[in-house]
Amino acid sequence: MRTQGNVGEAPDEAARGVIARLDRLNVWPMSYFYLVIIGIGFLFTFFDIFDINVSFIQTCEPTQRKWTPN
Repeated sequence: MRTQGNVGEAPDEAARGVIARLDRLNVWPMSYFYLVIIGIGFLFTFFDIFDINVSFIQTCEPTQRKWTPN
Protein backbone atom coordinates (compact mmCIF):
# COMPACT_ATOMS: atom_id res chain seq x y z
CA MET A 1 0.00 0.00 0.00
CA ARG A 2 1.35 3.39 -0.95
CA THR A 3 1.55 6.12 1.62
CA GLN A 4 0.55 9.65 0.75
CA GLY A 5 3.22 12.31 0.49
CA ASN A 6 6.07 10.22 -0.89
CA VAL A 7 9.22 12.05 -1.90
CA GLY A 8 8.89 13.29 -5.46
CA GLU A 9 5.13 12.84 -5.56
CA ALA A 10 3.25 15.74 -7.09
CA PRO A 11 0.79 17.54 -4.78
CA ASP A 12 -2.02 16.87 -7.26
CA GLU A 13 -1.42 13.13 -7.04
CA ALA A 14 -1.45 13.27 -3.24
CA ALA A 15 -4.72 15.20 -3.30
CA ARG A 16 -6.25 12.71 -5.73
CA GLY A 17 -5.18 9.87 -3.47
CA VAL A 18 -6.82 11.44 -0.44
CA ILE A 19 -10.05 12.10 -2.33
CA ALA A 20 -10.06 8.54 -3.68
CA ARG A 21 -9.69 7.16 -0.16
CA LEU A 22 -12.55 9.34 1.08
CA ASP A 23 -14.75 8.13 -1.78
CA ARG A 24 -14.20 4.53 -0.70
CA LEU A 25 -15.62 5.17 2.78
CA ASN A 26 -19.01 3.63 3.35
CA VAL A 27 -22.04 5.81 3.81
CA TRP A 28 -23.95 5.65 7.13
CA PRO A 29 -25.88 2.38 6.70
CA MET A 30 -28.62 3.13 9.23
CA SER A 31 -31.47 5.57 9.34
CA TYR A 32 -30.63 9.11 10.46
CA PHE A 33 -33.21 8.61 13.18
CA TYR A 34 -30.48 6.75 15.10
CA LEU A 35 -28.33 9.88 15.05
CA VAL A 36 -31.23 11.85 16.52
CA ILE A 37 -31.63 9.28 19.31
CA ILE A 38 -27.87 9.32 20.04
CA GLY A 39 -27.90 13.14 20.08
CA ILE A 40 -30.80 13.25 22.53
CA GLY A 41 -28.98 10.73 24.73
CA PHE A 42 -25.86 12.91 24.76
CA LEU A 43 -27.99 15.96 25.57
CA PHE A 44 -29.55 14.30 28.62
CA THR A 45 -26.28 12.74 29.77
CA PHE A 46 -24.18 15.90 29.67
CA PHE A 47 -26.98 18.08 31.06
CA ASP A 48 -27.27 15.66 33.97
CA ILE A 49 -23.51 15.72 34.61
CA PHE A 50 -23.46 19.53 34.47
CA ASP A 51 -26.52 19.83 36.70
CA ILE A 52 -25.10 17.50 39.36
CA ASN A 53 -21.77 19.36 39.43
CA VAL A 54 -23.42 22.78 39.74
CA SER A 55 -25.77 21.66 42.50
CA PHE A 56 -22.87 20.03 44.39
CA ILE A 57 -20.84 23.24 44.23
CA GLN A 58 -23.82 25.32 45.31
CA THR A 59 -24.37 22.98 48.25
CA CYS A 60 -20.75 22.88 49.40
CA GLU A 61 -19.98 26.58 49.06
CA PRO A 62 -22.14 27.93 51.93
CA THR A 63 -21.29 25.08 54.32
CA GLN A 64 -17.53 25.42 53.98
CA ARG A 65 -16.45 29.03 53.75
CA LYS A 66 -12.79 28.16 53.25
CA TRP A 67 -13.61 25.99 50.25
CA THR A 68 -12.10 27.19 46.96
CA PRO A 69 -12.46 25.66 43.51
CA ASN A 70 -8.66 25.32 43.12
